[in-house]
Amino acid sequence: NLNFGNNHPPRLSQPTVIATAPELKLVATAGAAGTNDQFNVNVEMGSPSNVANDVYGVAFDIAFDATLFNPANSSFQFVQGQLGTPGTDLLTMSRIDWNNGIIHAAAVRKDGIAQNVSGTIGSFTARVIGNVPVSSTAIFSINGFEGVNASGNSVQFSPVNDTVSIIAGTTGISTVSTTDIKLYPNPTKDVLKISGAH
Repeated sequence: NLNFGNNHPPRLSQPTVIATAPELKLVATAGAAGTNDQFNVNVEMGSPSNVANDVYGVAFDIAFDATLFNPANSSFQFVQGQLGTPGTDLLTMSRIDWNNGIIHAAAVRKDGIAQNVSGTIGSFTARVIGNVPVSSTAIFSINGFEGVNASGNSVQFSPVNDTVSIIAGTTGISTVSTTDIKLYPNPTKDVLKISGAH
């Protein structure tokens, strides 16, 4: 957790969002998911047509509805890519606040060399709970983002959020009457056929 939770001076203002700035976007690997389904929400920085130039570090929060996901089977991690390799030339920190539905994440290079980035930098693996009571839409939004270059100057981003439809499901075993099931032929040698009302 490094120094997470220590007191830091408050940010004087929210980051400026510039429409032409490279995107810092969330991209879900599924459009819909049911009970116990697992999918990823990838954090992508820049694109081939709008590269995030001169990035040395980035910090952001991802807000989501924590009541829809299983904490034991969900996690966030930074991934190897153009920003760097976690544990090698990239120092990373992430923490999921399940009480408030927020992922706090930050990554900074360790070698003094900024990178040009257009690709995935991290991923939230989310597993839907096993008893979704009502179908709903899970909104994943990126907030509180800040990028810096090697000189400590701001790198601007344009945020893009994503959603996943969460489908409520029913599980269980229904009771079947023995009069609803037919086994034939009786007696049988090779093949037993089963038919039922359902």
